[in-house]
Amino acid sequence: MADIIERLRSPEGVLDGELSHEAADEIERAAGYAQRLATSLWEQHWKLDAPDWKPLPDLLGVLTQIDNMTAGLERKALTGREADPS
Repeated sequence: MADIIERLRSPEGVLDGELSHEAADEIERAAGYAQRLATSLWEQHWKLDAPDWKPLPDLLGVLTQIDNMTAGLERKALTGREADPS
């Protein structure tokens, strides 16, 4: 991950103030992966609690959703809620 960030910060990672095609493709792949991960977490753990949930369109938004869902899983585990879906 650090090497990706360094490439994005380097002059080669930017073309005329825009991200290079390689950097933009990398971000697009990361966003797709994050959306698939978030959707999987939702389907496995949150579908009943939040039936209308949708992944946000940007990478940082989806990462925040993943963070919130995993933090909620910890709370569910502590309260035993996941074991009793009712």
